[in-house]
Amino acid sequence: MERFWDVMAAAEERYAPVRAEIRRRLAHAKEEARREREELERRWAAREAQRRERERVWLARSGRCHALASRAIWGWVLVGEDGTTALVHRHDVVPAQPLPTPSRRSSNPLSAYALARELEELGQGEGLVSVRWETAARERVVSECSTPADPVRFGQWWTEVAGGRWRSPGEVPPPSSSSPGPADGRGHSGSDYGGAGGDFGGGHSGGGFSGGFGGGF
Repeated sequence: MERFWDVMAAAEERYAPVRAEIRRRLAHAKEEARREREELERRWAAREAQRRERERVWLARSGRCHALASRAIWGWVLVGEDGTTALVHRHDVVPAQPLPTPSRRSSNPLSAYALARELEELGQGEGLVSVRWETAARERVVSECSTPADPVRFGQWWTEVAGGRWRSPGEVPPPSSSSPGPADGRGHSGSDYGGAGGDFGGGHSGGGFSGGFGGGF
């Protein structure tokens, strides 16, 4: 029996380094798994923080844009002989250049939502195709909707508040197949100012934002 225990002790002694190596490798694997888990958790937390920050920025921007859009400060005038261009201006902003003598103008100050509807009605019923935006009005929009950390381009503001049919601030959406024609009597509030394509006297462009809004103008 003593011989047996001697053999077992010798075997135990020979096997001790193997057991130690196994324990070392198991501990190493456990530590690696812990580090990988912590790294995954760190990356997930960072992505979640970025998502929440993007959402915060987007909500703040949307709030600024729609707060401006809800104010009844806009007007339009038709310019040119054919009446296919409208120049849009703000009643609360002195224009960079005197507004031209219009053939027609909007009868009352409009919110941006009402402005978009009236311009679309002019396009559907009376052939308006393009919009020009008075320079000082455009620049004021950019300054009011932007922050140092989140500059907003004018086209981003208009796309956000005017709806998906507007591809750019300077192009009136084409009449839809269900839109009534000129003969159906569908009207608008009357108008005198209008605009197309570019600015009236120039343009302004702010910075960009990677998500949430449409392209610039």
